[in-house]
Formats: sequence, C-alpha cells, structure tokens
Amino acid sequence: MNSKLIGENIRIYRRKMSLTQQELGRLVGVSWEMISRYERGVSSPLGRIDPISKALNVDPLELLQKPYKTNFLKDTGASKIPIFSSVPEGNDFMKAPKHYYYSAPDWVTQIDPDVFLIEASAIQINTIQLKDFGPIYISPSSEPSTEDMVLYLDSGKACIDILPRIPQEAKIAGVVLAQELRFK
Repeated sequence: MNSKLIGENIRIYRRKMSLTQQELGRLVGVSWEMISRYERGVSSPLGRIDPISKALNVDPLELLQKPYKTNFLKDTGASKIPIFSSVPEGNDFMKAPKHYYYSAPDWVTQIDPDVFLIEASAIQINTIQLKDFGPIYISPSSEPSTEDMVLYLDSGKACIDILPRIPQEAKIAGVVLAQELRFK
C-alpha cells in the first residue's frame, strides 16, 4: 500500500474538517508529529486507519483510494462534496459516513461548506418546482425562511416541500439550493 497516497488523503480530509495535526492526533491517540509523518508518507498509517477514518468522518476506503486531483478541481472551479443515493442510516446526513463525492461548482460551497447532494430518486418530492430526476444541492446550515424548499425527514422518509407545508413533527435536514437537471 502506498503510504504517500494515504498520507495525501489524510491531509485532504483533515483540512476539509478544519483540524490541525495536533487535533487529529488527539482524536486518533497519537502525537501531531506522527500525523505529520503519516501525511508525508514517512510512516505507514495502516495500523491506525480505522481511528483516523472515524476521526475524519470518512470511509476507510476513501483514505486508501487515489484522491481526486485537487489541482483539477481548483482549475475547473469545482469542489468535492458528498452525494447520497439514499437516506443514511440514522437519518443524519452530517454524521453519516461519506462514501461518494461529486465535483460541484464553487458557488455551492461558498453558500455553505457543509452542502451535500442527494439524488432526487431517493426522496419524495412534493413540489412542482423540482423534477424527480437529477441531484439536488442541500444546505444543512442555512436557516429556512418562508417559501423555501426544504428537505425534511418524516417517519423515516425523506421529502422535499415548501416550508409552510411540512408536518410539524418533521425534522428539517436542510434548505434546497438548486437542482442539476440531466437530460433523459
């Protein structure tokens, strides 16, 4: 296994979570110097891959796979954001392990760095403003206001509707920012 590749992935995800090497080291149970050695590929992090992936809130395979070319993403004005094809176990998109990522325009992450995508086919859409196909950008940190479309969870089912029409007991997961339409 390529320690340099794994180290690069650790650095990417650590920075994405705004953690210092010292903070990550504390979460994993090693010194910041060891995190630095992992990131530089000097030491193999394989013996600690599970606690590192847990601390970074990513699947261990994400740390072992070849990363997206970060320069490519910068050059094209794209950001890597999580995409969901179903509602995660526990119904919490923020705490769910992220397995798949999508190259999204930078303007999306400028609105909310925690933005994620969900496939329209995975949710019940109760408004005519959205189509039942194509990914939908969701901002979990934006405060919804009247007439906003929101993703909400009700009885274990994910739905989108206009804010005043959602059930009172429903848990709002985020505000709809946009939908990417794909031609069938």
